Amino acid sequence: MARRVIVWVTLAVLFSLNGCKRDGSNPLLPSALHRDLLVSSDGVIALISDDGSNRRDWSPSLYVSQAPQPSPDGQYIAYYHPDSAFNMCVYVMKADGTQRTRLVPVAANGQYHFEDLRWTNDGKSMLFSSPLSGTQQVYRVESNGQNFKQVTSGEFAVSPIPSPTRGEFVYWGIAGWYVLDVDSAQSPRPIDPNKRSGNSCWSPDGSRIAYVQNALDTLSPDVYTISRDGSDPIALTHDHRSLPKDWSRDGTKILYAQLTQGFYHCLSVMNADGSAQTQLVDFGSEEIMYAHFSPDSKKIVVVVLSGDLLHKEIYTLNIDGSALIKVLNDTDSDAAWMPS
Repeated sequence: MARRVIVWVTLAVLFSLNGCKRDGSNPLLPSALHRDLLVSSDGVIALISDDGSNRRDWSPSLYVSQAPQPSPDGQYIAYYHPDSAFNMCVYVMKADGTQRTRLVPVAANGQYHFEDLRWTNDGKSMLFSSPLSGTQQVYRVESNGQNFKQVTSGEFAVSPIPSPTRGEFVYWGIAGWYVLDVDSAQSPRPIDPNKRSGNSCWSPDGSRIAYVQNALDTLSPDVYTISRDGSDPIALTHDHRSLPKDWSRDGTKILYAQLTQGFYHCLSVMNADGSAQTQLVDFGSEEIMYAHFSPDSKKIVVVVLSGDLLHKEIYTLNIDGSALIKVLNDTDSDAAWMPS
């Protein structure tokens, strides 16, 4: 009899916890069967399972928040949110929604326009690009709001992507791609001069960078990889219509989008050495904006711009192209996998 009571009590506790998950009282309680995505929809930050179920919204006070990015350990979330003058600013909060803090001070020129918000690999600071100084440059700020500073110079610097293993990042500047150590006084290292494009991603060990090689006066993009010191460039595609999107966490595969009729409609995958190039899905009139492998490298999330250019949609699929699911009909920005 005592054993039966214990069993029923245990089941009651489990059902109680599951009910807490469904009603959203703990917005970060993960789904048991699906991995969570961090999204923004209609200005609200939300978690949603990768099959489109179990959506959990944050409180209405986060209305008009965009581009949420989880810290590497999942304990904090960085995002954009308007201040009292409706200027979009960089904020950070704990993953339970508490301790919301604006990180960037008021600009002397009143400009607030931020792009490419990314956490550094140690989770202690963030990088983003902004015209706060008058031209688009890369800035760094610690998660507590300290040591806010501009870390690039020149005519412009955009698309900072932090290394997953070192205190450096790759960015796109006036003469191509550069790598810069954010804590050193050294000049940025050019890794592909006189080539222009805005897509890059790191190998998970931080040794190589996948990027687009595309001459300024042509529309013939191809995916290359190159060592972080700018040596050993290797062409992976030769179709003159490909952009890299992500490198899998296990290091074996690279996601890329392919140009068709002037837009990037096709999502493809290949091995990291360029072999086994395989088209996964053709989104038709919808253009691929972002695509990311899940932390376990088994699934993919894709954000596409609708054919009418009025909204973005989120899809997930397996890495072999199967089980394509529309997760969300309307999103404001990118979608990020929550850390394991």
